[in-house]
Amino acid sequence: MYNYNINDLDIQSILNGELKALEPIILKELQQAQKQLVSEKEKVVTKPVVKEKAPVAEKPVIKEEAPVVEKPVTPPVAEKPAKPVTPPVAEKPVTPAPTPEVKEPVKENNESVQVSAEIQQVVDLTNQERAKAGLKALQIDTKLTQSAQAKSQDMKNKNYFSHTSPTYGSPFDQMKSFGITYKSAAENIAMGQPSATEVVKAWMESPGHKANIMNPSYTHIGVGLSDSGFYWTQQFIGK
Repeated sequence: MYNYNINDLDIQSILNGELKALEPIILKELQQAQKQLVSEKEKVVTKPVVKEKAPVAEKPVIKEEAPVVEKPVTPPVAEKPAKPVTPPVAEKPVTPAPTPEVKEPVKENNESVQVSAEIQQVVDLTNQERAKAGLKALQIDTKLTQSAQAKSQDMKNKNYFSHTSPTYGSPFDQMKSFGITYKSAAENIAMGQPSATEVVKAWMESPGHKANIMNPSYTHIGVGLSDSGFYWTQQFIGK
């Protein structure tokens, strides 16, 4: 291989065209240099260009569950016992032996009595049941009504449910304290029924209470109802 320096060339020779004789040699040298350059480039390990992809956010996996609604804890409701209807009390007083004395006639206590619509309805429903059996209607008695009303209110005020009152004693002691005289007497009580229809129905479904309502010996009635709580009283007498 020949190395030529352009500075070594004879300028005059160039001008004379002698340079043309050197062209094949220069061309060959250039070709070899080009091949060497290509060979050197091939030796360079080029890394592949990786196109950077835009980051893809993975969608979170969400498990869909049915919504849970917390149910309020409801305290157990105790079943209310059947509305109490106390067994009726009936008293047949001992009739004293007749005496020769002439007794003054007892005035009937049948004056007009002002009662509430509910009490009047109890009386009406009671008499309707008696009428079905061909019995006479019971008359409202003023003192007996006062006694029955006092009994209902006393049960409510003193929170008891019994024929025996801590205030008046037995129904018959109470009637006597109200100045009531009778040949026979009885009492029905009930608690909790919100209407006259329901309380009379309850009494009629109880054999003992029904017997008092349907007793042909009773002629007068008094009915009481407390101002709240639905304490009912029926008092009967036979004159």
